[in-house]
Amino acid sequence: MSTRTTRPASGRTRTWPLPDLRNGTTVHLVTDQHEGFRFFTPDRHARMGADLDLLKASAHAHVDAGDTIHWQTDDGTGVDPEDPTVNAWFAARATAEPGVPWVRVPGNHDLSSHTTPYPKRDATAWAAAAGQASPLTVTDAGDVRILGIGPDRWDYDQAGATFGTCLLSPATLAWLEAQLTAAGTRPVWIANHAPLWEQYAADTTPADFTAGAEWWTSPRDQLAQIIDAHPNVVGWLSGHVHANVDTRPAFARSMTVGARRIFAVNGPASGGRIEGVDFDHQQYDSPTQSLYVTYLGDAIDVRCRDHQAGQWHALAGQQVRHVLLTG
Repeated sequence: MSTRTTRPASGRTRTWPLPDLRNGTTVHLVTDQHEGFRFFTPDRHARMGADLDLLKASAHAHVDAGDTIHWQTDDGTGVDPEDPTVNAWFAARATAEPGVPWVRVPGNHDLSSHTTPYPKRDATAWAAAAGQASPLTVTDAGDVRILGIGPDRWDYDQAGATFGTCLLSPATLAWLEAQLTAAGTRPVWIANHAPLWEQYAADTTPADFTAGAEWWTSPRDQLAQIIDAHPNVVGWLSGHVHANVDTRPAFARSMTVGARRIFAVNGPASGGRIEGVDFDHQQYDSPTQSLYVTYLGDAIDVRCRDHQAGQWHALAGQQVRHVLLTG
């Protein structure tokens, strides 16, 4: 586990969990910014951007796992997606840290508005708005490859007991299999807005997580078969749940999918309301966080950054959480 030790004025030493790019491949995971929903989010995202710029050279690549926008204003009257605002934010990060890639995948709020008349778009239209040639992307960073995927659309009226709203199409599944084969022995992270079912299968919150298909990626069985058949899949990066890293330890874990062990990292919201906090208290009690995930082969190191405070957030008392593949 790579750390730096500094000596404060008191003479005591403390561990400073800044990722060391010489030790493993570090992917920075940010998700669920929800730009445009609350009046205070622009300031939060400005602070997050400035903090990320200070942390440049701390990751081989960045992954944005979706819901960059909310597609709805505080008063419920807005119906236009906030694409120009988030595109300017990403452009500023690229200027501050040229050459370090951003992998962007669409979330439900990127694809569908919750405000009448409920406009929505498919993933191809989202990609065009984001300046991408396709919603499906292949990115090499350090020793790993990142495959960015997502549903073609997000239709809330199509959810069922088995196939949920984050439904990957047969064409996307075929693309994923082809890309995993093309990657050969190179370790591959899969980035998608929603987590795999297996990550939170034992959880009872959100209350409908195990009862329905709202919170996980479908089709569950086919994804397990694909991961089973490709030993180069090392893990799944996601958002959507707005995971509270202090109360939901399974946000970063290893797990069995099919007959294989892989890693799963589900990021906290970086602008949206964190789980366990109500809307009235979001401005005061909901943090703006993201994760730095270092792949070490048989383990990952996870670091949590609090962008409002501009400091590292301890995970169960540890500044760096070490997760073994064997569990």
